[in-house]
Amino acid sequence: MRTKIPDQNRIHNRSKVNVNPYILFGSIGSICILISIIFFLVNTSILPELFLNLGVSIIAVVIVEFVWRRSGGDPITKAITALWRAIRQLEELESSGITSVKVQRRQLEQPKHISLLCRLLETATRIDMMGLTLGAEISKNNKVVKSIENAISSNLSKVRIITLDPNTEPPNPSLILLQRIREEELCSEARGANERIRGALRQTWSQLWDIKNKFRNDSERNKCLELRCTHKVTIYMSIVRVDERMWVSPYLSSSRGGDSPVYEINGSQTLLFELFQKEFDHMWKQSIPVDDKVWQDFIK
Repeated sequence: MRTKIPDQNRIHNRSKVNVNPYILFGSIGSICILISIIFFLVNTSILPELFLNLGVSIIAVVIVEFVWRRSGGDPITKAITALWRAIRQLEELESSGITSVKVQRRQLEQPKHISLLCRLLETATRIDMMGLTLGAEISKNNKVVKSIENAISSNLSKVRIITLDPNTEPPNPSLILLQRIREEELCSEARGANERIRGALRQTWSQLWDIKNKFRNDSERNKCLELRCTHKVTIYMSIVRVDERMWVSPYLSSSRGGDSPVYEINGSQTLLFELFQKEFDHMWKQSIPVDDKVWQDFIK
């Protein structure tokens, strides 16, 4: 006769008792309250209050836990988790150097930011600026230009500027300028990008020429301002560095320059500051110095 061996898994499953923790602890709390009533009836002095407090506390915890679970979880735990994530994000931002993010670069044209930039420029000893035309940074802001002039005059600030090469004429047209003209015509679905970009470049170069002219007879200050233009290497972003502060804005092929986001970075030893400074220095080496004749001929 074959002996039937019981299924061990079934035996194990039968031995499990599925007890709802809310019922279990609620029952314990109720029992504690019941015991406190019994002790009270037999005139015990300390035990009734002890069991009553214990039972009420257990039931209160069960109710609070039930409400928290029904509402999506323990709010204190969720708050602590969110705070911990925020702290980690702040640590990452601190190491990278980012202190502020603007959705659109044109937000930097607001009076509040222009005033801050001018104050920083007035006391700066090192200024680096790179952009397609630097129209928003220089040509549209006489106050910024004046502050750069004051920085050179008072502090002998080293000022390095990089823009597009404005030449569109054969046999040696600026390939990068022509590429940007095509991109702007595509994203704005309008003509006139050539005149608009060259016009902004002419205004920027003219503003810088005025500064150069004011220090024409001062050899020490005259050499503080250097202008270079890129002819074959693409400018992928706008970079403005004023001592320990930097503003970086990527150029998007689908948008005009003012619609691009901008990141403010603080601290020359931070990771992103060093990265973008490396980009500027690389572009500086790849760009062509603008001599006085080319400079003057273009702004006429």
